[in-house]
Amino acid sequence: MPRTRLILPTYISQGMIIQQNRPFTVRGQADPLTSVEVAYSRSPADNRPVSPLDPEYGVIYTATSETDADGLFSFELPALKASFDPLTLLLSCGKSKIEVSDILVGELWLALGADNMAYPVHATTDKDHLLEQANTPYVRFLCPHPLIPENPPLEPAADFVGGCWLYGDEPSAMAERSATAFAFARELCQELRLPVGVIDLAIYGLKLQSLLPREVFANNIKLRDWSAKSGQYRDESNWNLQGGFNFNQPGAIYNSRLAPLQRIVLRGIIWQQGENDYRQPAECALALKHLVDVFNELFVPAGSQLNLLIAQLPPFYTGSGQKRLLARYNEMLARERQHWPCDSALLALYDLPPDFRDAPEPYNQPHTPAAKQQVGQRLKLIACGLIYQRKAPASAPECSNIELVGNKLMISFSQTGSGLRLAGENDRLRGFTICGQDGIYLEASARLLYGLRVLVWHDQINHPVAVTYADLDLNVEANLVSRDGLAVIPFRSSDKPGRQIEPMEWAHFEQLQTWAVPAIALHKPLPDQLPVYEVLRGLISMRIERNNKSEGEGSLQIFYETDNQKQAMFRPILEYASLNPPLDISPFKTLLMDVFNPDQQFKVLAIEVKLAREKVNTEAVEVKPAVDKVDYEVEEAKPAAEEVQAPNIGVSTNKKAVSLGQVNIEPALRWQTLRFNLSNLPPGQRQITELAFLLTDRKGKGQLYFDNLRFLL
Repeated sequence: MPRTRLILPTYISQGMIIQQNRPFTVRGQADPLTSVEVAYSRSPADNRPVSPLDPEYGVIYTATSETDADGLFSFELPALKASFDPLTLLLSCGKSKIEVSDILVGELWLALGADNMAYPVHATTDKDHLLEQANTPYVRFLCPHPLIPENPPLEPAADFVGGCWLYGDEPSAMAERSATAFAFARELCQELRLPVGVIDLAIYGLKLQSLLPREVFANNIKLRDWSAKSGQYRDESNWNLQGGFNFNQPGAIYNSRLAPLQRIVLRGIIWQQGENDYRQPAECALALKHLVDVFNELFVPAGSQLNLLIAQLPPFYTGSGQKRLLARYNEMLARERQHWPCDSALLALYDLPPDFRDAPEPYNQPHTPAAKQQVGQRLKLIACGLIYQRKAPASAPECSNIELVGNKLMISFSQTGSGLRLAGENDRLRGFTICGQDGIYLEASARLLYGLRVLVWHDQINHPVAVTYADLDLNVEANLVSRDGLAVIPFRSSDKPGRQIEPMEWAHFEQLQTWAVPAIALHKPLPDQLPVYEVLRGLISMRIERNNKSEGEGSLQIFYETDNQKQAMFRPILEYASLNPPLDISPFKTLLMDVFNPDQQFKVLAIEVKLAREKVNTEAVEVKPAVDKVDYEVEEAKPAAEEVQAPNIGVSTNKKAVSLGQVNIEPALRWQTLRFNLSNLPPGQRQITELAFLLTDRKGKGQLYFDNLRFLL
């Protein structure tokens, strides 16, 4: 007599973790119109002997069900509290039996996204630390194998083949899992002292369209056109005719990986997506709205609503010539998630180090920095605040209100927890720009008030109408974070067209190296720690002095020996592609800079600039006020100085340099302000490719401090 078949979905297998306090549905398939029995039993985690009369252990539930005409059956097992005690599920149908052992009850999450979420533990710079601390059998991952289907089904699949649950005390298995999800699960397990399971469906190279059902595209012409423009739209006639990228057909991952999880109970989803879609934020906004609806249809929330924890994309240089493509995508996430039918939280990641070079291929890319443990830790932190009633923020801080106070803007924030602070050892609040009615956005001064609000202003803008924060693609300077360590979400108070004068961190003379991308002429320019200044004439060494300064966090101290013409010359490097050259100084009339002359020798300082060939459009765009007269709701210990030798690249021979004049430096032991007139520049030519400081000293050697270079309107 042939054995009766008995089939369970892949996710119901040894080592699985099910969601606490919710009924667990077991569905499967057997022969049509046959009887299936289920028995649920519990054993103590420490293997101690228990009495047969103890109701907590042994068989705790039994039931019988009949299969339908297609052989399908389902059982709804009772809701259980979280526990480290393992459960065993035994199903019987005729002579066929399936035993699923070592089932734990705890918290179950789904990890979903593309390159950054798929970034594996073995590629991170802190992989050893992660694996050492994650040696726990109570963190478990479910992952289909292979993760990427070679030929995805045209219609939603009932199961994915080859998946199994992996244990946290198997370092070789965990090394291949999402580093962000792994850190999140480990931290959450330690915080809650409960088992934590993650269904890891993050895929490197994934596109958003692959996660949506094909019906969404059939019913929405905008999304269908979006997919068609990418060259990846498929229907029944050409399905799976895409070579090695079949998994990015519209609906491919939905059919093969999401649909098999239908009606599973989840606490929530950790999400990071868009590396392959960020250039179309409007289309992504529409697609994400549909995707959240898909989540709500597919999964059963453990609470009143599904929880969605979103990490914005980390900063990187897009190389597109458009300076804020990535910023607009991240901005879209912050805006749209407010309207999704789920409980959501958001993280910004611009404050994390952008290191990527030590990772193995293909993960050594600038858009996938290796700092993933911190992302997982932050996701855990907001999960504790949003879901688990811990004393923690429910999301990263976001701008909630802006008030006009005289000629300054007072900005309030939500989700500040125990308050705001400046990241690292910084004393100067960075990352804000403001504009007046002329629409010209200038780098703003900002001050944190009692850790609660921020006051933003510019000395030459009497009537500010709009403000931005951290509004750049390769944004590595903004430094406003909560005391919990969560970076404030970037924002703009107005989406009206304006004109951005890019921030000039080099003009503060506070750092000798910065993250930047070399000149665009180089093949595949990648970000790196690069020098801020370089030497053109003479011998010059430089250090940042933290104590003697006229403003901010420090000043630039140079020690020099002149050349045979009694001159020394250096410059900030302005041609880095990530600085968006050339530098536009067309709105300005005057340049001021502070110097300190410690050896009290008579010296002369000149400033020379080189002009870009093209003329700049000096016509500003009017920005309508985004700030009412009162307020409005926005919809949207010091380190020691370090001495380094600056690079010496020889004498500049460009005869097209234009001098802004020269100024005498008095032999006085005080800070002096030097003034240079920009009227020497040819009319209509106010874009510069180089700005250099030419120092003349007849004694041939000495030192000088530079600080607080600023352009005046």
